Amino acid sequence: MSHVVSVSGDAPFIPRDLVERLHAALDAGDPRIALAASEKQHYTVALWPVALRHDLRAALVERDERRVGAFIARHGAVVVPWPAAPFDPFLNINEPADLAAAEAVLADPGKAALLR
Repeated sequence: MSHVVSVSGDAPFIPRDLVERLHAALDAGDPRIALAASEKQHYTVALWPVALRHDLRAALVERDERRVGAFIARHGAVVVPWPAAPFDPFLNINEPADLAAAEAVLADPGKAALLR
C-alpha cells in the first residue's frame, strides 16, 4: 500500500471519484500529498503517501505539532480542484446554517441527482 486517504467526517457530499482524481494527480513515485480544493484547500481531504508516516508521528508525538496545513506545506502538495457550484462537495456541517445548506442541496432534485 502506497497511500491512504483521509476525509472530513462532517462533509456529507464527498465526491465518489475523490480517490481516483487525487491519485491521478500524482505521478508515479511522487512523494507529495494530493489535496482536494474547492473554494479553499481542504487539508483533511487528501491522499497521503504512507512513506510520510514516520515524520507524521514525529510531528504529532515528538514535536506536538497540530497544524495540518504546516505539515502539508513542509512536504508539498498537489492541489486537485473541484468546482464549488452548484454546491461545494466539501461542505462541512459545523453549525445549524451548514445543516440547512446541506438540506437545501438534498431538497433540490437537480443537485441531489449529482450525488447519485
